This record gives sequence, structure tokens and C-alpha cells, in this order.
Amino acid sequence: MKSNVLDINRLLLLFKRQFSLYSSTIYIAYGAVAGILMFIFYLISYFQKTCDYSSQVHLFFTVFFVAGYIFSSRSFNELGDYRTGYIYLTLPVSNLERLLVGWLNSSLIYAVVGVITFFVISTVANMLAAVSSGFTFEWFGLDFYSKIVLPTLIYLVTQTVFVMGAAFFKKNPFLKTLLAIFIISVALNIITTFLGFAIIGEFNPHNMNINDNNFPIEFKMFIEDTFPVFFKILFWYITVPFFLLVSYFRLKETEI
Repeated sequence: MKSNVLDINRLLLLFKRQFSLYSSTIYIAYGAVAGILMFIFYLISYFQKTCDYSSQVHLFFTVFFVAGYIFSSRSFNELGDYRTGYIYLTLPVSNLERLLVGWLNSSLIYAVVGVITFFVISTVANMLAAVSSGFTFEWFGLDFYSKIVLPTLIYLVTQTVFVMGAAFFKKNPFLKTLLAIFIISVALNIITTFLGFAIIGEFNPHNMNINDNNFPIEFKMFIEDTFPVFFKILFWYITVPFFLLVSYFRLKETEI
């Protein structure tokens, strides 16, 4: 018996539909970015006369994050046009399936393809540079967790913000999401600043000086001990389900 909320066959068909619609754009963008990165990797190793994986990793993840956030903000790109949006929203799939396809395409699938691509193009580029420049080729020797796994996990968490932006903003979702993040960040900084001085009890806008004499020991222990644990739990375990849940309800609101 098929479920009205989640059915694997419908999910796979939606994956296939989305890929067939955007395959040409994906291939062009993927080939262009991978080719440019491989050329830059080659130049780095050629002139450094060594397999400079450290510089290559940093460059790769810079591009990886920016491209991934843009890709995530286009998870529901069809909603930006009335005609395509009408077709998309009247497909025989549930909102959960729409969300899962948009999220998985821009998170797990994107991350796996991206990391594999990095190792392929960096290996090829370093081999070519070693042959043409005359140094000895070396395999990737950096710490795999800190250089590859951890940045990838951070991306998988933070990209859900842009998936939510894709559900909320029909036009220019990437730029509008960045603007929303900036405004919220400024507001939170202002609130926490005034709250901090309110707790301390010695707020002076002309002399914002915090030291051991006016800093309560309980508040200091909270900042140093409790807050980091709370932030880790919030970031690693709450962020993804929260933003996906908000995105789901937003998709339900746009249902025809």
C-alpha cells in the first residue's frame, strides 16, 4: 500500500525528473568548475614544485561552499515562475518528497560528488605537475577528518539555511537569504550586547569595559563551560531538523 506522505517510487521518479530537467546546466557548470580548479591545482603544484594539497583543499572548499549555497538556494527554482511553479506544485508527489529531493540533491549527493571530484582532479593535476616540473608525486597526506570530513559536515549543516531560503524566496533566493542572515546577525549582536551588560549591571555606552571586577563568576562559568556545549548541540543536532521543518511547512503553505 502506497503512502500519501512518502513513497520510494515517487521519490525516485521525482529525482529522475529533476535531474532530466537540469542535467545540461549541471553538466556545464560541473565541467567548467572542475576544469578551472584542476588547472589552478596544476599551476599551484607546478610553481611550488611539490604536491601542495593544503592550498588545494582550502581553494576547493571555498568554491565548494559558495557553489553549494547557490545550488541549495535553487532547490525549488521552479517556484520562481508561475507556469513552472504550477506544474511543480501539481505533481503527484507530497511536500515531504519535494523537500527531500531538493535537500538531498544539494546536500548529500552534492557533497559526495564534490569530494570525489576533488580527489580525482587534485590527483591528476599533481601527477601532471610532477611530470612536467620534475618533482616526486605524493598521495594525499593531510589529516582526512579535519581537512575533508569536518568541512563537509559543516556544509551539510549550514546549507539547510539556504534550502529554507529557497522555500521562502521565489526571486533571487540566494541574495535574499544572505541579506536575511546579515540582518538577523546584526540584530542578535545588538540584543546580546545589551543583554550582557544588563546582566553585568554596569552598562555605560561611553565606556563599555568588561573585566574581572564587573564580570559575575556565574556568568563567566556559563560563557566558558555551558555555552560551548549548548552551541555544539544546537549546531550539530538542532539546525538541520529545524530548518528542514520550517522549509516543509513553507512548502505546505505554497501548495495549490
